[in-house]
Parts: sequence; structure tokens; C-alpha cells
Amino acid sequence: MSNAPSAVGFITFLFAKMIKEEISRANAEAETLRRSLQGIEDHSREDAAEQVRMWRSLVKIFTLKLKVAQIAANRDEQLLSTETPIGDRSPITSRPISGRPIASRAVQRP
Repeated sequence: MSNAPSAVGFITFLFAKMIKEEISRANAEAETLRRSLQGIEDHSREDAAEQVRMWRSLVKIFTLKLKVAQIAANRDEQLLSTETPIGDRSPITSRPISGRPIASRAVQRP
């Protein structure tokens, strides 16, 4: 159980790294397409411009996915860090192990 927060953090780190690499690739491709627009026929220019718009949309999608993954990982890590392992919980004093309530002691009056 104690390894769970670090495992969640590691998975989040890998996921974030993969998404950042995809964003970087998309930005590089968009820049290449922007440069290739110069000196190209109008029809090809429109196609390239459409591809640039598509890459920009993909970058936005990956950025949103990254934010969602980070929020979910932070939430999971907080939940895991506040949870007490089962063996460390103190027993409930009002109920014995059998699950039956403890009979109250008779009050002795003077």
C-alpha cells in the first residue's frame, strides 16, 4: 500500500512525458508546414493550412488530456496518502469482533 502513491506519481510522470513529447512533435510538424507554405501553389497552401489547423487542434486536445491526467493523479495521490492501511486501523470499541453490540453494564445504585 505504501508504494501506491509513488506508483501513481510515476505513471503520471510517464503519461505526462508522453503527452509533452506528442505536443512537441505536433508543434514541430506545424512549424514545418508553416515554412512549407511559402512558395507553394494556392491549392496546396490551403491543404497545408488545414493541416496546421488540425495539428493545433491536436495540441489543444493533448494539453487538455495532460491537465485531466494531472488532476486525476493528484486526486488519487491525495486519497491514497490519507487512507490508513487496514492493519493500522484501531478496532472499534463499541463492537466486539463477533459484530454483536456489547451489553451495557448494569448501573449499581446506592
